[in-house]
Amino acid sequence: MRVAAELLVAALLSAPLGALLAADASAQGDAPPPAEGTLAPAEFADLLEPSKWGIGQTLPDLSFTDLDGKSGKLSDFAARAALVIVVRDVGCPVSKRYGLRTAAIERELAGKDVAFLYVNPTPDDSVEECRAEVAEYGFAGRYARDHEGRFGWHLRVRSTGDVFVLDPQRRLRFRGAIDDQIGRGASKAEPTRHYLKDAVAALLAGERIEQPALSAPGCLLEFLVEPPPEPAAAPLTWFGGVESIARERCQGCHRTGGGAPFALMEADDFAGAATMIREVVSSGQMPPWYATPESGPFVHDMSLTAEQKAALLQWLAAGCPLGDAKQALPPPAWPTGWTIGTPDLIVESRAIPIPATGVVDYLTVNVPSGLTEDRWVEAIQILCENPTICHHVLAHAYYPEQNFMEFVDSYLPGREATVFPPDQALLLQKGAVIRFNLHYTPDGTPVKERTKIGFKFAKEKPKFRVSGKIVREYALRIPPHAEHYEVVSEYKFPFNATVRRLIPHMHLRGKATTVEFIAPDGTRTMPLDMERWHPDWQFAYELVTPLPVVRGTVVRCVSYFDNSKNNPFNPDPNVWVEQGPQIWDEMAGVFVEWYRPADAPTARDAAARDPARAARQRKRPLRDDDHFDEGDDPAPLDEGDDGKGDGGKGDRSDRR
Repeated sequence: MRVAAELLVAALLSAPLGALLAADASAQGDAPPPAEGTLAPAEFADLLEPSKWGIGQTLPDLSFTDLDGKSGKLSDFAARAALVIVVRDVGCPVSKRYGLRTAAIERELAGKDVAFLYVNPTPDDSVEECRAEVAEYGFAGRYARDHEGRFGWHLRVRSTGDVFVLDPQRRLRFRGAIDDQIGRGASKAEPTRHYLKDAVAALLAGERIEQPALSAPGCLLEFLVEPPPEPAAAPLTWFGGVESIARERCQGCHRTGGGAPFALMEADDFAGAATMIREVVSSGQMPPWYATPESGPFVHDMSLTAEQKAALLQWLAAGCPLGDAKQALPPPAWPTGWTIGTPDLIVESRAIPIPATGVVDYLTVNVPSGLTEDRWVEAIQILCENPTICHHVLAHAYYPEQNFMEFVDSYLPGREATVFPPDQALLLQKGAVIRFNLHYTPDGTPVKERTKIGFKFAKEKPKFRVSGKIVREYALRIPPHAEHYEVVSEYKFPFNATVRRLIPHMHLRGKATTVEFIAPDGTRTMPLDMERWHPDWQFAYELVTPLPVVRGTVVRCVSYFDNSKNNPFNPDPNVWVEQGPQIWDEMAGVFVEWYRPADAPTARDAAARDPARAARQRKRPLRDDDHFDEGDDPAPLDEGDDGKGDGGKGDRSDRR
């Protein structure tokens, strides 16, 4: 069957392009369109739906044996900046045509710490034939035969032209064609799109990959039967095993200078806290990540995969064996200070005394930015001098003359700086006052804390402006002893936008939350479903693939609260709980961040053209816990389109 397919591809590739196009046109009468993931005659790479083709998902630690008989696993590449997996087939004409080009790209990326792994899923390609093509094309990476189809199954390989890009956490970030030069039944003199190189460049730069999922030319493959399980692994040890899990999932916070109260840098650190670690990992308290696996996928997902969780617990139960120190990872280079580079503008709070014990009220501190002109911001970072006492920070830009406020950024221990893609930026306008909302938690030592925010300015106006809105219910009133109280907030988009980030916010009685987008045609998409809520871990959930929404789309945010005695965080289940800024009050909202064309009209533009509206806005009361975030909403403020929902609606039995 494979030989017949190769002969067909060879015939198509050798046929004149005009004849192929003519034949294709004459046959299109009643023929159905090609299914997603396939290529029609004379067709090049086509876009696929990223979420349907595994983008953002973490691969198992697949094992392989290379042509030299040496075993390996995907985790062997964890210290590399990226891993490119290339599907090969000795006899496939497309594979042959891309042989030299692939080797050239491998050499080009070698200096950027990008590894290549060649995988051949074809049963009748012998070791000798595989060695011959390695010699012919000059492949430098390891070459494995995948006769049991493990890689084919888990990567959902579709053709011998597929290439895949994994990040150091084994998350699939790109799949598709190398470039657009060769298609089925046609080829170009030179490529005009370099899909693989562009994807790797974006990954290394920490930027969004524009086209993360594509079909690819080549001999079609299909893996219908799940392969046998991985062979029994050798006893798990720290070196060559658990150390990489700790580096990836724990040490971002649990390190010297990190936000966690103690370090987990060595095997001895884990051994000394084994009982506690076993408890919090088994219960899902650590790492703190509460979005369901069906949500997202998200950038910087902190959760342990099922495989990582099982491995860590197994290693702890075995007594934390060390293994071979020769397999130790290189010493980490953890970021310190300003990871965005030296900021163009730094705004810092006054020195705030934090006691050794007790409760510090939620603080609001206003600091003038000193900006005398509008500036586009390409990167933002919030720094706490004392990370262990910094529970979370919200930063807004407040404009006193207009009585207007927009969300800027947030901080939580372990969270990285915000760096926008090259074509996106946030507009910080002249006269802005940076409004810090600060929540500190004493850790046993009195300190004075100065919290800072740094801005890096873009050199030119971007294509898109980043903005957003808190979709929130203010008329909040949770009854005493209510174990499952539902609050709904909705907002209808008055424009087209692309959603990039979701930041839910509740306090001590929060229980769960969902964020759903309902398109005008009724299509529903739920990018965020949190079955649990923890007040200490309020993350920004940044989508790997931003979500386009059209005008008229409704975002429906549902917050669930537990005001019963069964909630261990509840300070008093006997009281009615209302909206308020302190941790013992409550809030119910989700900040929805999006981007739109930089020249799109905003509410402030509308107010500037309408003196009566501007006067209403100036008279609107501003509370310490108020967050307007209506900078991109051209609808009048008095039309009710302010993000308020329909209030508490009691219990919903399908949430647990």
